[in-house]
Amino acid sequence: MTIGRDAALVVTALVTTAVVPVAGGPPATGVPPVPGIEGSVTLLTGDRVTVRRIGPRLMPHVEAGPGRDRITFRTQQYTDATGEHLAVLPSDAVPLLGAGRLDERLFDVAGLLRQGYGDDRRADLPVLVQGDGADAAVRRAGTPVRDTVPAVGAVAARLAKHSLAGLWGGLIGPGVRKVWLDGRVPVRLDESVAQIGAPEAWRAGYTGKGVKVAVLDSGIDARHGDFDGRLAEVRDFTKTGPGDTVGHGTHVASILAGTGARSGGRFRGAAPDADLMIGKVCDGDTCAESAVLAGMTWAATSGADIVNLSLGGPDAPGRDLLEQTVDSLSEKYGLLFVVAAGNQGRYGDETVGSPATADAALAVGAVDKSDVLADFSGRGPRFGDAALKPDVTAPGVAITAARANRTHGQLGTAYTEKSGTSMAAPHVTAAAALLAQRHPDWPGSRLKAALMSSARPRDGVGGYAQGAGRIDAYRAVSQDVVADPGGVSAGRFAWPHDDDRPVDKPVTYHNAGSEPVTLALAVDSLDPTGSPAPAGMFTLSASSVTVPAGGSATVTVRVAPTTAGPDGHYTARIRASAGTIQVVTPVVADKEPESYTLTLLHTDRAGRPAEAYASFVYGIDHRRYRVFSGNSGRAEIRVLAGRYHLDATVYTGREGGTATLTQPVVDVTRDTTVVLDARQALPVAVTFDRAGVQPAVAGLGYLRRSAGGMLVTGLIANGFAGLFTGRSGPPVADGELIADIGGMWQVPGPGGDPAVTYHLQWFTYGQTPAGFARHVADDQLAEVRVRYGTQAEGRSGIRQWIGQEPTLGYGAGYGTGFRIPVTRTEFHNTDGLTWHGTFEQYRDSAGETELTGGPVDHEAGLRYTESWNTPVFGPGLPGTGPWVLRQGNQISARIPLFSDAATDRAGFSEVDSGRTALYRDGALVGEHSSAGQGSFDVPPEEASYRLETEAFRKDVSVLSTRTNVVWTFRSAHAAGWQPLPLLAVRLAPEGLDDHGAAPGGAPVPMAVTVQRQHGSPATPGPPAVAASYDDGRTWQDLPVTREADGYRVTVPQQPGAAFVSLRATAVDDAGNTVEQTTTRAFAL
Repeated sequence: MTIGRDAALVVTALVTTAVVPVAGGPPATGVPPVPGIEGSVTLLTGDRVTVRRIGPRLMPHVEAGPGRDRITFRTQQYTDATGEHLAVLPSDAVPLLGAGRLDERLFDVAGLLRQGYGDDRRADLPVLVQGDGADAAVRRAGTPVRDTVPAVGAVAARLAKHSLAGLWGGLIGPGVRKVWLDGRVPVRLDESVAQIGAPEAWRAGYTGKGVKVAVLDSGIDARHGDFDGRLAEVRDFTKTGPGDTVGHGTHVASILAGTGARSGGRFRGAAPDADLMIGKVCDGDTCAESAVLAGMTWAATSGADIVNLSLGGPDAPGRDLLEQTVDSLSEKYGLLFVVAAGNQGRYGDETVGSPATADAALAVGAVDKSDVLADFSGRGPRFGDAALKPDVTAPGVAITAARANRTHGQLGTAYTEKSGTSMAAPHVTAAAALLAQRHPDWPGSRLKAALMSSARPRDGVGGYAQGAGRIDAYRAVSQDVVADPGGVSAGRFAWPHDDDRPVDKPVTYHNAGSEPVTLALAVDSLDPTGSPAPAGMFTLSASSVTVPAGGSATVTVRVAPTTAGPDGHYTARIRASAGTIQVVTPVVADKEPESYTLTLLHTDRAGRPAEAYASFVYGIDHRRYRVFSGNSGRAEIRVLAGRYHLDATVYTGREGGTATLTQPVVDVTRDTTVVLDARQALPVAVTFDRAGVQPAVAGLGYLRRSAGGMLVTGLIANGFAGLFTGRSGPPVADGELIADIGGMWQVPGPGGDPAVTYHLQWFTYGQTPAGFARHVADDQLAEVRVRYGTQAEGRSGIRQWIGQEPTLGYGAGYGTGFRIPVTRTEFHNTDGLTWHGTFEQYRDSAGETELTGGPVDHEAGLRYTESWNTPVFGPGLPGTGPWVLRQGNQISARIPLFSDAATDRAGFSEVDSGRTALYRDGALVGEHSSAGQGSFDVPPEEASYRLETEAFRKDVSVLSTRTNVVWTFRSAHAAGWQPLPLLAVRLAPEGLDDHGAAPGGAPVPMAVTVQRQHGSPATPGPPAVAASYDDGRTWQDLPVTREADGYRVTVPQQPGAAFVSLRATAVDDAGNTVEQTTTRAFAL
């Protein structure tokens, strides 16, 4: 199983049940806040994973499903062109993943959360089950079949999460080929219509009349005047109604066949008389794959000639269900699928998305109005076989078309401007409709070939970027000669090239005219550098060919990779001309750079070929990597010549343990075999002077630095028993590899929760450990007496200590859950480390609030005290921000509105509702329905701003049930990230109990600190504080006293009152202000 390719970050770990691995620290000061992928999700196997972010890392807490206590979980975090991913692989799923019977997306927790499949969003997991026995398997699981996709032999179902652990095994039984996630794929004029030659085609009489074109997208604004009389049929496959709430489908349909009535014809679609079939398959800006598959089937069986898909997702090895369905329906019904190539071109090669990568699909890239390729347009080659993709390009930059009602628009009320390959695809669909009107008997494959043959390529741009070139609708309908296939893929030639054999590919010219045509043939080509390819690389069997009327003639193009020239992507164009007839055929080939086969042989601790393993190969000299899981012990990978880092986790049955093996440098200069033998790994043990210490969670891992980036891995379990670690090869430089080993141990208290905990981390440099042993005594450690409060009854908490080593700040740490409130003793080692902490309050395994704090530098042999999760819970701006910042002409906020009493902590909370709004010189810029978060586009000129936010919560906490904050400040255009001059007033009442209540009737002393966002040059002035005992209906000002380290007020108690609400204001010497109100700040 290949998880990814060019990665910016890879994090891997192995975790056992009910533990929280932590392998990183808080965000570095001065770095913009990273939006979190956080929450809980239940896997197909019934295991529940809760994810939180610690700095750049996504940290999983895994709770095994019923009866799965002995299952282990390997995690892999990586970033690619589609975003962040966190795969959590149960050990019993690893062989099935390796056999290709499970969709790897079913275990991508970050992807599941991003698609809205978190447990807080839905109680079921949507799947597609493929195989002859799929229907029976789903029904045996007690789940109704929601839909069928006969083209690929699949059924759609929604599996209740609460019963997954008991039914997932039946889903992969006999007759089931594969279980797929029913994932969600994202949705991908006056000048542009003329740019493709549509008006000339209209004048020739071709407007798409009589051609049925299906648009599968986000629906349609049927009341828009540009669609009056144009909608032949409208179907909804989302069960949300056919209306368009995001405007994407309306815009696409308008480009294709809108009348332009609301603009006096100016924004007329390119095929204005085509019959539009609208299939709503997207709910918002993402589309359930089952809905897309149902829409594709409906379009094919309802007589559509052409289908527009301005949507898609990342391509992966093999053929996914969308690709299979495009090919199957195209062959069976003779229709043409026109598909947007995707908008990930900025990430380089192999970024064309699925299903544009299907063989039968006409994949469309984007150009601007000058026919310059858009930087976002997806690039080829197709991943896996180096085939030609995209096939053509079309205008896709700043395209004006119809705006759906109640969606964003820049051009009045009827039209809006959008960019993307989504906008390019309907231009091509429209051109296909014009062509189908002229040739109603042509199947989709001939339409595709004709549109490619008549395209206009841009000189100096390779076929893997533009395919055949920008479409020309008029040329397509006006000339009778078509080349088939429309593009030629010679494939990938394995290195070395001294024994490569030439590849001959036929190109057949069809003449639909009434007169024979003699075509002059020529070929021009580009090497990987953009220079002309060597002579002889691409040759033709003839310099001309005569194509009889109504007949065909074939020539052969030979690709000879043994010629001189650099390795890499080669592209050529066959130009066939006769007078005004111009037929172009792109030809592509990939000369593999110096590469070899790397074979990994995995041996378990019993000396057998491993029946289950997960390993990866990471490029030291570049950023390419592969991740494998399998069940045969053997894995092969084709890699570029160079140095690689190897890592493997090898499983040996239930009792044989789990071993991690590393080889920091493998220099691949020939075909290479590496044996990864789990018997070489040695045990790990940590012992204690204190009696009764038990392991809670333990782990080992490392950071590997190279020119290709950074790699972080981990192996984590409930204890070191059964875990082994080994290494091969010499050490590397200290700064290239930092290994960590440690964990959490505990002494249970009377109720079962830990009364004493140990948080220990050790680091070594240059190599990973081969076994490890350490004995620990209390007097070698720092001792911290920690009090944990609670914000509501019946809650639990998770506390994590994160130890960072001094050279690079690389960190690791662990934690487990316990009931709160509680006070306990926690030990940690020092050894030159800096420690950070996190705490999360949760209920029923669902996180409610989160606090992060630190750093602290404790000394061994000394005692310290801390309090966590104590009032007042309000806005904080600790130095781990910035929390509100400006870059260029955008202001972004992610404010910790529920920080606790400690001034070095940032706190966030689940809320029932919220609002964040920004005003500029008194006028509303924008608002978001989230508390403390939002991004706003603003003019560059300096102005006065007011940022308002409010949050309401009632279930998470009995305290801080309503928070209102108003900031004022001035700001102008900023180059780079600039923290904005915000203030916060931190309030810390003294003497409260563990539930945040003041005892007796005595006044409550309270420390007050005015905090400015790190990076703000202004100096805060003294605060003003007021108290309310009736939830803010009336207020009483409180005297403020200056002290050496801040300010102090005394809050009197009032008979009969249950809570105190607090209002605080402050202003700095630059005139920036804050006013914050916390309803029910603490209890009386």
